Amino acid sequence: MAVRAELSRHVDVLAALRRSQASALTQVETQREGLRQRAAELSERYEDLHDSGARLQTRLDLVLRKITSGAPSASDAELEMLRTLKELGRRRRDLSNSLDQVKAKEAYQLRQQEAEARLQGRSKKSLSDERLGGQQVLKVKEVLEEDSREVTEMVRRLNELKKDLVL
Repeated sequence: MAVRAELSRHVDVLAALRRSQASALTQVETQREGLRQRAAELSERYEDLHDSGARLQTRLDLVLRKITSGAPSASDAELEMLRTLKELGRRRRDLSNSLDQVKAKEAYQLRQQEAEARLQGRSKKSLSDERLGGQQVLKVKEVLEEDSREVTEMVRRLNELKKDLVL
């Protein structure tokens, strides 16, 4: 009977082992089902987030397009006028420099003539007769003043256009 008792005990142990394994299998299957549900929820959430990100990206692109389209841009005519005004400003500076050079040259020549006159004994009165006449001086002043007004007007227009382009 000892063998039978031994076998009975062994059968009981194996039955208990089987029950514990069945319980563990049920538990594993329950966990597996829970994990599947969690994976499905995460997958759904990922898809929602991906779609939301795509919508936000589209909105961002649209906003950026609207911002850049609203930015002021100069037309070809405005750009050409700006180039022309810059060129006129450059020419004005060149003319101003040239005028300064002419004045300096005139002063130098006047000093040279006075020095020559002193050496030759001529008076300053005879030197003034060799210079421009009164009418000629007035005419030169009128031309220079008119040119100055034109340049001033061009500079004013240039500054206005620069302000318009900055806005």
